[in-house]
Amino acid sequence: MKAMNPQLAGGTEGDNLGRRFRESREHAGLTQQAAAKSIGLSAGQLGRIERGGVSMVAEPGTIVRAARIYGVPQAWLYAGAMAAARLVPAWYSLQPEARAAA
Repeated sequence: MKAMNPQLAGGTEGDNLGRRFRESREHAGLTQQAAAKSIGLSAGQLGRIERGGVSMVAEPGTIVRAARIYGVPQAWLYAGAMAAARLVPAWYSLQPEARAAA
């Protein structure tokens, strides 16, 4: 997997590809195993993405499939709020502290 273009990495601290993948999967009510199978990844590969082990997926189809399965915009899943603030799902808090307090 390749390194992500820093200009697309998101401008909000705590907002990263792994977090967007994990929270999208959890919001969709999917286990890591089920989501990985639907996306076409192994559970280990998805786990690595979710833990922040990669900052960009090498195969664009991974983002397309994950966004469809999770019900989120592809651009947001890939680039976060930097893609366009209007694409951020209402359930996703840009501030990690806000999530912890909820």
